[in-house]
Amino acid sequence: MNSQKFIQLNRDTWTRFRGILDQIDKKGAASLSRSDLEDVGPLFRRVTAHLAYAQTNYPDTDVVNYLNQLVARAHSSLYRTETASVRSLLNFYSKGFPGLIYRYRKYVIAASLILALSAAWGALLNHTGSSLAVLALPEEIREAVKQNFAEGNTGARIEDSLKPLFSSAIMVNNITVSFYCLVLGITWGVGTVFILVRNGLLLGALADIFAGAQQGLEFWSLILPHGIAELFAIALNGAAGLMIAGAVVRPGDFTRRDALKLKAIPAMKISLGSIPILMAAAAIEGFITPVNIPPQAKLGFAALTGLLLGYYVYSGSRKQRRGEDDIAGPVSL
Repeated sequence: MNSQKFIQLNRDTWTRFRGILDQIDKKGAASLSRSDLEDVGPLFRRVTAHLAYAQTNYPDTDVVNYLNQLVARAHSSLYRTETASVRSLLNFYSKGFPGLIYRYRKYVIAASLILALSAAWGALLNHTGSSLAVLALPEEIREAVKQNFAEGNTGARIEDSLKPLFSSAIMVNNITVSFYCLVLGITWGVGTVFILVRNGLLLGALADIFAGAQQGLEFWSLILPHGIAELFAIALNGAAGLMIAGAVVRPGDFTRRDALKLKAIPAMKISLGSIPILMAAAAIEGFITPVNIPPQAKLGFAALTGLLLGYYVYSGSRKQRRGEDDIAGPVSL
């Protein structure tokens, strides 16, 4: 096959690949459509193979120079690390982060359902007195809660001097749990699901215990002000872990390595993007939850938190729902 026939057969592939690279350079890799994301790996391998073939059969020709430049440009575009400026960081949190949540909403919904169903299961296990209730709530925690009831202490009372320390400890714990949700996706998702189920079981069992002691209102007024943001962030990290698991379990036309590269970056963006939410949840739990105000006021604050988070995700992802996929954020593929 002569060089002209070779060019004729493969020109469309090179043109499509160059178009994807143009979009990455102009708007960032996160602006690519799902179809482009699925094609970029196979196209890169195909063009690299074309270069090797051309170097062997058509050395010192324009086609070799062209393909060499295209492969070099692809490597630079796909593997470069951009400096995160204040502007790009603001752009990420105003558009990129909520856009990613919307784009990968199926994973977020799946993680949220695991949490919710596990909470319902935990409540059921505790309510029925099942021998499996220890899975939901260890006996030592159960006894501590009962002791608090006996002493008439169901609230969260923290000395003012200890609030910053308490808030920091909660933040570190929540970030640690979220980190494990993400990285344990590599275990085919088993570790991620375990953490989500464990958190859900604990929440459900505690809710049932407090409800049985006629302290349901007090319980939810202590949990929901910070819990709305905290559970949302944990669900986001659970979604990130499930994305990693999806790349491992079903890589599709990609090798597992390429599939992980494609899913790991948006998964890490979602996980890192959730850190300010976890920090806010820790601050609320340390400074607002212990305040001596009526439970109804705390529940009102929780409702406001939920509305604000919902509006943030909705407003930030409007451009994507309209087909404008400019959600690059501070880091590109």
